[in-house]
Amino acid sequence: MYERLQSVLSVLNAGALRQQADSMLADMGVDEHAYLQLTDHYLSHIEGIAQALRDVCPDGDTYELPQSLANAWLELRLIWNRCNQQMQYQNMQDGASPGLMVAGSLIGQLLDNLRPFLDVDSLLLVDKIGTDLYETARRASEQNRRLLERMSRASDGANRAVESLLMALEQVQQQLQAPEVRRELDKAVEVVVEEIERALVLTGEDIGAALEARLLKALDGSALRVLPQLQGFDNKTCMQPDVARLLVDLSEEWALALKEQALNHSVEERITDHQTAFVTLKVQISVDANDLILTFDDDGDGTVVYARNRPSDAVHNVRLNLVQEEGRGRRLEARCNLRKVIDYLVIRSLDDAADGWLAVPLSNVESIEQRSTEQLRMRGNVLTARDSGEVIPVVDAGLLLFNEHNVHQQQDAYVIVQHDRGRRMALRVSGIEGTRRAALHAVPEGLHATRLRGFIQSERRVIGVLNLAEIGRMQSRAA
Repeated sequence: MYERLQSVLSVLNAGALRQQADSMLADMGVDEHAYLQLTDHYLSHIEGIAQALRDVCPDGDTYELPQSLANAWLELRLIWNRCNQQMQYQNMQDGASPGLMVAGSLIGQLLDNLRPFLDVDSLLLVDKIGTDLYETARRASEQNRRLLERMSRASDGANRAVESLLMALEQVQQQLQAPEVRRELDKAVEVVVEEIERALVLTGEDIGAALEARLLKALDGSALRVLPQLQGFDNKTCMQPDVARLLVDLSEEWALALKEQALNHSVEERITDHQTAFVTLKVQISVDANDLILTFDDDGDGTVVYARNRPSDAVHNVRLNLVQEEGRGRRLEARCNLRKVIDYLVIRSLDDAADGWLAVPLSNVESIEQRSTEQLRMRGNVLTARDSGEVIPVVDAGLLLFNEHNVHQQQDAYVIVQHDRGRRMALRVSGIEGTRRAALHAVPEGLHATRLRGFIQSERRVIGVLNLAEIGRMQSRAA
């Protein structure tokens, strides 16, 4: 590998290239000194590439050489593209500059001489990018879009299959009373669900490129330059294809709304107002329990009126929170379910066992406790956490949807849940049915801003899933 480095550096020898340039200019019958500045410009660039290769290979350590060679080849190829395009237009006018012709010829020769030093992976990369940079980027974006669509259709089919399997399991369990059989069936369903979820997922890195390409396309032609900055789009975050597709579509919608309504000031007006000449759009992805959170922060100069254009998404319960200040920017937070099939804790909100069943995502549940009325404070509106002494607001589950208080027993049951980034509340319930793995269904049209996020279905009943974040906000406003 060290010998390869020395061979590459000999190819990039600026002194030898300078002599070759002088000879080529002399053969063309022109005064080489008239084009000295142009020739030196390109030769100094080539010398800079050679020095960079020396810097990344100190003391003969050539570990970085393959990637650095690929970068150097691409850099020279893009310079050659520019020279070639410039010469074509000069030829249509007064003829191409001899200095430019020599520079293009030298760089073309360098590309041919460096190509044998590239490994197979690098050759594949430079052939795609160096030949047509724009087409490569466009094709990659198009392939990513088709991938999202295909995997989204596959994911929808898999979810329907899992849902049918869950319903069939419940019917079988109603007929079979043996606990051992039920446990084995539960295990079988769990394996099927986990394998499907593992097979049909995309990483944050997968969708990051598609999302960035969609943003740039949507923002093209805006009065102000908008610079997207993506954060948190990495391989650690995995999601279903329909969730990924939702994020990309939602990002495009928001970018178009931003372009049409919040890019009103000129560059000069922004600079006068002590702002940057361009607008920055920060896009961040994060995970909170079973929620995927997509956040947009920008410093545009207007307010934006925005609502989802597709309320019937395959992904249900998209919740938006928009905070904005005219002239200073805005923050849009979009939350949705990270997965469709998750575990829920099913609770009874009323004493009548035939009605009043509700559910909360099991990942939000901290503990289930019994407290006597003497242990409550502020007329039964708060209780004190046993672990930290924190004051936890009490919410009567019967009042949430049915406007009925639970009948207070000597010992009431409380489900301690986290509803928003560590904030807790205690649901006063009448009983606990247990856990249930199920797929979430959307609430009917017109109920998207209520205390329900959706429904899970069993053979015996339809169970409402509480919107803990909305209930927490309502409780805070009431307090």
